[in-house]
Amino acid sequence: MSKYVLIGGGALLLVGLTVLVLSGAFTVGAQPQNNDIKVTSPVQGGSEVTFGWEGQDYTKIELSTDGGRTWRNVGASGSGDFKVALPKVNTNAAQVRLTLGSGTLVPSNLFSIDSSPPRTEVTGDPFIENQRIRIPFTVVGPDAETITLDLKRQNADHLPPITMTLGEAKAQGFPVPSDGTFEIRLTATDRVGNAETKTAPDKTDFIVDVTSPQITLDLALPHASNFGKYAMGGENISLTYTIFDAHVDLSSLRFEVIADDKVEAQIDPGADPSRDGNFMWQAPYEDWGTVQIEMVVSDLSGNVTRERSTPFAIFASTPEVNIVQEQSGDTSDSVVFTLAYQHIEGLRSRTVDLPISVHIYEADWDSSQQRFVWNLASPIQDGILQGPNKDKIQLNLQRQDRAYAARLVVGSGERNLSEPVPTESTQPESIWINLDRVRRM
Repeated sequence: MSKYVLIGGGALLLVGLTVLVLSGAFTVGAQPQNNDIKVTSPVQGGSEVTFGWEGQDYTKIELSTDGGRTWRNVGASGSGDFKVALPKVNTNAAQVRLTLGSGTLVPSNLFSIDSSPPRTEVTGDPFIENQRIRIPFTVVGPDAETITLDLKRQNADHLPPITMTLGEAKAQGFPVPSDGTFEIRLTATDRVGNAETKTAPDKTDFIVDVTSPQITLDLALPHASNFGKYAMGGENISLTYTIFDAHVDLSSLRFEVIADDKVEAQIDPGADPSRDGNFMWQAPYEDWGTVQIEMVVSDLSGNVTRERSTPFAIFASTPEVNIVQEQSGDTSDSVVFTLAYQHIEGLRSRTVDLPISVHIYEADWDSSQQRFVWNLASPIQDGILQGPNKDKIQLNLQRQDRAYAARLVVGSGERNLSEPVPTESTQPESIWINLDRVRRM
C-alpha cells in the first residue's frame, strides 16, 4: 500500500494547520473510488506546498480549482516529493492529482484555498512612549509577516507609510513623525503578498507630541541692588509665568525652591492653574545666599520642561556685630567692629559681590540724664564691605567717654539687616569707650 503525505511549508503555513493524508484502495487505470490524498484544512493561496510521496513514479502533476471540471498541469514527471504552487484564489473545490506511470490517477479530496489577506484589529488606544508610537493590536489570518502604519494629518497630508515586521512593531513601536494630530490606519501583509485594505481609519484625532512645552518665568522681587535682587524673610515675591503649549497637562505644574542646588520647598500654584498665571509667594525666614525658583510642567504626552529663574538672595536672620576695644600701650585708642553673619560664606561664593554697608553711630554721655544720647543724624559710615571679604572695621578713638553702635545695611536702598534704628529709648548694640575701662551696654 502506498503512503501519501502532505508536508506544510514550514513556518510559512498557517499556525494550527492540520493536514491529514490517508491511503486507501484504488483501481489501476481508472478514477479511484476512494481518494488517497486527503487535505483537511484550508491552504494559503499564493503559497508553495510540498507533498511527500513514497509511491510509484509519476508522469504528471495537475491542479484543479473548480472541483475537477478543469485541470492545469503544474508539474512534470518525477518521483518522491513534489511541490505545487497554489494560485491566489478563494475556492472550496481545489484538488491536486498525480498520473502514475501505470496510468493510474491519484487525486486528493476537495480542499480549500484561502487567499484572504490577514486582518488587523486595534485593541487599545495608541500612545507615545520613549519617542515611539505604541499601538496595541492583534493580527487574524494566515502567515502575516509585516504591518504598515499609515498616518494622515488633519489637513489631509499623508506621510510616507511605515512598514515593520510584526515582531519589530510589537517590541519597538513605530517611529514618531513631527508633532501633529493624525488619523492612523494599520494594515497587514502576509508572506506571499496578500495585503489588507481598509477604508476607515483605526483611530482619529491621535495627537503626536514629542516637543517639550515652551514656558517663561519672571519674578518680581522687593529689592534690587548692584549685586542683584533679594527679599527679606516674610516678604512677598510675585511669580508670573506663561505656557506656550496647547496640550499642556496643567495638573503637572509645580514650582520648586532651589537653594544652593537643593530642593528646599515646593510652591503651590493654586487649585486651578492656567496657561498664564501670576501669584504671590511669601519668602521663608531663611538665609539663602543663592536661590532660584524652578518651574516644572509636562504636556499630555509626557514631555517635561524645567525653567529656572534668575538667582536671588533671601535674608532672614539678624546679623551680629561684635564690638571690641583694642589697646595700644596703656590707653584705648581704637574700636574694632567684626561682622558675624550666618551665611557669610555662601555670600562670599556668589559671582557678584554683595555690597554691605556698615553705619557706625556715636553717642555722648549725658551726665544729667545719666545715659548716652545718640547722634542719629550723622552716622560714621565706613562705606562698602566688598564681598563681604572685608569683615572688620577699625575706628580710631577721637574722645574718651564715648559709646559706639553699628548697623548693617545691604544694597542701594540701604535696607537695614541688623538691629532697629537706634532711638533715645532703644540703643543698638554698643560699647562705652573710656581710657581705663570697657563696658558693654
